[in-house]
Amino acid sequence: MTPLENYRMKLSPISIAAGTSLAAGLFWGGWAFISNINAENVWASTGAQFLCTFCMTSLVTLTVSKLNSSMHGKIRRIVAPAAIASILATLVLLLVHYSVGTDNLLLTISAPSLLGFAFSLFYSYSLTSGSLGK
Repeated sequence: MTPLENYRMKLSPISIAAGTSLAAGLFWGGWAFISNINAENVWASTGAQFLCTFCMTSLVTLTVSKLNSSMHGKIRRIVAPAAIASILATLVLLLVHYSVGTDNLLLTISAPSLLGFAFSLFYSYSLTSGSLGK
């Protein structure tokens, strides 16, 4: 076993969620800042996006981990947890940004939602194929 394989096996879903959530929060918070740079409420949109992304990435990662192990069939184990978690995350993002009055609502949430779904699929596939430690 290589050192990288040994390290991967020690990662728990919670440590994976923490690391990816922080990175995603910073990245997509920056995206919200850029997409609303001329808006009056740029900081509210940026803060909302950071907090939502951080929380939703944690939730998506833990949800995919839990649902992945309870599904039967390889395709269902990959797609269903990713779709369920991503739909819920997108709905929460939509509601939060609507409530804070984000000017460019669709521009602000479309990219994080699409890439969040791609991340969910990748993470679910990684769990199913065994490339991440369980």
